[in-house]
Amino acid sequence: FKCAGCGNTHALEALLRLDIINSFSYNYIYPLEMFYIFWVYLNSAKNYVKNGKFNYKPPCQVLDIIILVIVILWIPLRNFLGV
Repeated sequence: FKCAGCGNTHALEALLRLDIINSFSYNYIYPLEMFYIFWVYLNSAKNYVKNGKFNYKPPCQVLDIIILVIVILWIPLRNFLGV
């Protein structure tokens, strides 16, 4: 079985070679994962500047829940469809 993150290393390698199309073909959910990591990092940095603590307090919990549900649904979908 493939996890939600399977193919991310190959996708990152392709992205670093500026091969954007192949990058996303390794894992279709990769752009969403990268967006979420960037989102968490920016909000953590903002909280560090504001409060002096590097922690994540989501400004939009609905976005966190939606992304979590998508990732959880992606695992069986990916394995059953063979993507």
